[in-house]
Amino acid sequence: MGTKRIGKIWIQQGKLGYIMKLEINYNIALELFKKKEFRKIIDDCLAGFDNQPIYETGKKILDDHIKLLDITLRTCLMINDSMSFCKILEKFGHLSALSHFSAANSFFNSNPQEAWYFLSNASSYNNKHHGFWSLGLNSIPRHQNWFSYNQHDIKGKITTNLKGDSFANSAFVFSSNSGYFNKYFEYSYSTLCKTNENKIFVYHIINPDEETETLVAKYKNNKNINFNFEYTSEENKRKDYYASQRFYIAYEALNILNVPVFIFDIDTLFLKNTDHLFIDDKWSTDLLGIKISPNVELPWQKIAAGAIYIPNNNTGRDYLKRVCSFISMINKNTTHSNLWWIDQNALFFALTDMNLNQYQKWTGVLLNKFLSYPKILENKETFFKNNS
Repeated sequence: MGTKRIGKIWIQQGKLGYIMKLEINYNIALELFKKKEFRKIIDDCLAGFDNQPIYETGKKILDDHIKLLDITLRTCLMINDSMSFCKILEKFGHLSALSHFSAANSFFNSNPQEAWYFLSNASSYNNKHHGFWSLGLNSIPRHQNWFSYNQHDIKGKITTNLKGDSFANSAFVFSSNSGYFNKYFEYSYSTLCKTNENKIFVYHIINPDEETETLVAKYKNNKNINFNFEYTSEENKRKDYYASQRFYIAYEALNILNVPVFIFDIDTLFLKNTDHLFIDDKWSTDLLGIKISPNVELPWQKIAAGAIYIPNNNTGRDYLKRVCSFISMINKNTTHSNLWWIDQNALFFALTDMNLNQYQKWTGVLLNKFLSYPKILENKETFFKNNS
C-alpha cells in the first residue's frame, strides 16, 4: 500500500483499490461556514475534485465526500455562485443524495417538469450525507400530482367557536402550544390593540395549562379576540405541529368570518395597521401576500411562514386547502420524527401546484414598517422587554 498526492487530493492505495482523500472535508467546511469563509469552502472543494479520475470510472462516491458536496452546494447558494453550483451539479447532481439541488436549479430555471424528475429521485435526509439545511428533504413531495392524490376534507378538521358576521375587516390568526402562548401573547396583543383595533385576533392554543386559562380569563371578554383550544396527546408530538395548525384555523376563519386572513407568528410585535398595506403600499385585496427571502435559498425554503396574507376569494381558499392538504399528507405518510420546514414546504408546493405567478411580496423594508420580531439567535425575552 502507498499514498501519493495529486494537487489538493491524496490517493491512498488500500485493499479495495485507491481511496481519494481531500484536504478539505465536511467538518473543516462546517467550521469555515461558521466563520463565513464561504469562498474558501467552494474553492477547496472544487480544487479537490478537479482533474481526478476516481469517480469517473463509476466507482461509488464516499459518504464523507457527498456530505462535503452537500455543504458546498448550500454555500454556493449562500453567496449566489451559480457557476460553481452548476459545475458541481453537472458532475454529481444525478446522485439521489444531491438530487434536490438539481431540482432546485430546475425550479430556478422555470423548468418544473425537470425539477419533479429530480425530486422523484431525491433521497430522504441522512446525516451521513447531509447537513441540517437538508432536513427539509423529509417533508418534500416526490410526485408532481401530490395534491390530486392527497386531497383532504379540510373544513371542520379543527373545531372552532368562531361565529360569522364579524365587525372586523380582516382576521389575524396565531397558533402555538401553551408555553409559547404564555410567554409572548401579552407582548403581542398589547401592540395589536394599539395598531389594529379594527381586526379580530384568533388564537389557537394547543394543550392549554392553568397559566393559559388565567390569561384567557383576563382577556376573553374583549370584543376583538377569540380563543380556540385544542387538546392532544403530548407523546411524540413534533414542534412543527403547534405552528402548522394555524393554517387549518385560517381556513376556518376565512369561511366562517368571511373576511381576509393574515397568518402571523405569535412572537410578533405590530407597529402599524395593516390597512395601510392596501392604501399606502397599493396592495390588492384579491392577491396572496407572501414573504419571499431575497437570498438564494432552496426554493421551498424561500417562503417565510410568519407573515402571510390570504384574500377572501377562491384563490385564498384553494391555496389554503392545498397548504393544509400538504401538511396532512406529511403527517399521515411519514414516520420521520425529525421534520423541518414543513410550513415553508407546504406554502411553496401549494403555490407551485396552482401555478400562481401573481402574488404580492412582503419585502424586508415593507415588513419592517408593520412588524417587529426577534432575529435568529436573539434573546427573545430581552427583545420583548425592550420593544413592547
